[in-house]
Parts: sequence; C-alpha cells; structure tokens
Amino acid sequence: MIDGYWLPKMKNPNTGLYESKVLLLYYDHIHEKVIWFSIRDGEKKEYIVEDIKFLRDHMGYTDIRSCTCDGWVSIIAGLRAIYPWCIIQRCLAHIERQVRTHISKNPKSAAWKELSWLMNYNILSDAKVFPKAWEDWKIKYQDFINEKTKKSDWGWSYTHGRLRKAIRHIENSLPYMFQSDIHSISEIAPTSNKIEWYFWV
Repeated sequence: MIDGYWLPKMKNPNTGLYESKVLLLYYDHIHEKVIWFSIRDGEKKEYIVEDIKFLRDHMGYTDIRSCTCDGWVSIIAGLRAIYPWCIIQRCLAHIERQVRTHISKNPKSAAWKELSWLMNYNILSDAKVFPKAWEDWKIKYQDFINEKTKKSDWGWSYTHGRLRKAIRHIENSLPYMFQSDIHSISEIAPTSNKIEWYFWV
C-alpha cells in the first residue's frame, strides 16, 4: 500500500518561508508493517520511483505484484516504471470519500439520492453488485446527467456540474476496482485504510 499525508506547514530556517511537505508511506499489508517512508515536497513520479527503487534494490522487494493506493497519477506512473506487471487496486474508501465531496448531505433529486446509496461501502465494494447497479443508474438518469442550462451570452453548460465530476471520478476508477476478483488473488487489499491511522496518531 502507498499513501501520502500533507504535513502542517513548517518554517524553513534558511529561507524564512513556510513550506509544505508530504509524508509518503509504504506499507506491507501481508506482514502488517511500514516498510519505508520519505518526506517530500509533493507526490511526484520521480520521488515514487526513487522510493520504490530503494525497496527493490535494498530491501528485497523485487516482485511487488499488487499495490493499493488512492489512484494518484504519479503513484501509478512510478509503480509502472519499476514494476510494469504490478496490479493497481484503487482504494475503495478513497473513491467513496471523493465522490461524497460532490454530494450534498441532504440530496433532493432522485439521481443524487440513488448515487449516495451506491456510495454505501457495502455496495461499492461488491464486485457482483456495483458494476451492474452503476450502469443501470447511468442509463436511468441519462437525461438528468446531460441536462444543460443557458448561461447568459456565454452559451450553454451542464446543469449538474458536481454530478458529472462525481461520475468522471467513478469512471476513471472502475478499471482499477475489484482487482482481487478480476485476478483471483485474495490478498489484494480493497482499501489502504490500514495505513491511514499512522497519519492520525
């Protein structure tokens, strides 16, 4: 598992400026232990590559077959650079949380209410239920999703922009969901929740 946590801004004694740093954490969920961490100025591909090379060359992780992460592009690119065969599993908890940032706490329309229901983790994590339910939802609310509103002289724009953002996030995540079922490998973790508590102790 790989995850990052932005640390509180700290003052650089050399420049006098406040800087942001991210803690990158690498966790072996089979043996339940943190195997490496680094503090960087961002979740960049080159940093991920450096860290993973260290795991490969100095810590014996020569064959990482799967990794569960939040789907950040740099993490996936870094993994692919060193382990092109590595199976990427998107953290389902991250998907749920990200989509819910676009959903109000008290959705009014039926489309929003049903999407909120689909984001229930028990449904979202079910490889037999969610994909079919998701396709049915899109078909059912196709007109609502594509509804447009006149924006003065600037033309038309989609009425439900937040809904479309939520849809894009799910669509981009789908190829990386349910990897345990797709590859018949039970050890692939569906979430990276096991390492998140390290960020809050």
